[in-house]
Amino acid sequence: MYQSKKSLSFSQIVFVLAFLIGLVSQVSAHGIFLAPPIRLAHEKDNAKKIMLANDPTTEMPCGAGGNGSGPVTTYMPGEEMLVAYNVTIPHPGPCKIEFSKKDDKHFMPIMELGECGAQTGLVTSFVTLPHEPCDECTIRFSWNDNLGNWYLNCANIQIVDPMPMHKRRRSSTRKSRRNN
Repeated sequence: MYQSKKSLSFSQIVFVLAFLIGLVSQVSAHGIFLAPPIRLAHEKDNAKKIMLANDPTTEMPCGAGGNGSGPVTTYMPGEEMLVAYNVTIPHPGPCKIEFSKKDDKHFMPIMELGECGAQTGLVTSFVTLPHEPCDECTIRFSWNDNLGNWYLNCANIQIVDPMPMHKRRRSSTRKSRRNN
């Protein structure tokens, strides 16, 4: 049975964000994407993993998190997804959320966040996901500060239709027969 990620209570979301911000504050860096959960570098030292995710990068397309391993968060087509980013050292510059349907290729912007790196603190927003299902999608947070640095974090997601097309056809056929 499919359960939407929106079933998390507000207090659960606040707890997770507070925990992650506390963890991030242990490491001196610039900022990190907190929600949905991101890919982290393959390192044994957890503090180093977080530091690499916080710092500027030249590694495309996803920064230190690299090739796709990491947690997968499941959503429904067109669902509102909470995104959160914590800025610890401000550098003004535009930020955006991008989407790739497969293999971290052909990223398309789905939301411009504006100057999210201008002040320290937590930046949050809700982003509407595409309406088309996909099994191996990537959400990328991209921050290009005015100093020429790139901050990239990627999160693995799935967009799963709770009622696949073949079940919809049977369901609509049954309903139309009942109405006749």
